[in-house]
Amino acid sequence: MNFGGPDDYLRERGDLRTLLKRHVGLDITEAQRARWVELTTASARETDIPETFVSIFANYLLGTSRTTAQVSHLTVPGQ
Repeated sequence: MNFGGPDDYLRERGDLRTLLKRHVGLDITEAQRARWVELTTASARETDIPETFVSIFANYLLGTSRTTAQVSHLTVPGQ
């Protein structure tokens, strides 16, 4: 999902596949995942964007963070 804006973030840091690859082996706990969602959502609220958009963003974070936490428990063969 892309929320719009400049393409430089995707160009410089990659897409969701890149993000997931970077989290393999980190063993993210449920508490760490939940705290990250909490802090990121709070940061979004500090921007004074309408709550409707914060809610949509928070729901996106919930799903993506769950997938990322699951991937973080994978290992790369040979490492």
